[in-house]
Amino acid sequence: KGAFYLLIRLECRQHPLEVVRWLIEKHRVAAIPGSAFGLEKGCYLRIAYGSLETSTAHEAIHRLIAGLTELQKAS
Repeated sequence: KGAFYLLIRLECRQHPLEVVRWLIEKHRVAAIPGSAFGLEKGCYLRIAYGSLETSTAHEAIHRLIAGLTELQKAS
């Protein structure tokens, strides 16, 4: 079975909701904290990609990688 979203587990000190807000504001990547899906322990993010055109998906992946790289360096 396939899915149209990513579920990412991060090693970070920030609360997942803070990470979500930061990704949206700084990198224009929308995510939902894993706590919305019952993942209370750890830092999980869910990112949907099913409705994106290929070119938009490529751009979004680059922004996501840039954001996560910046987050990792700051931790």
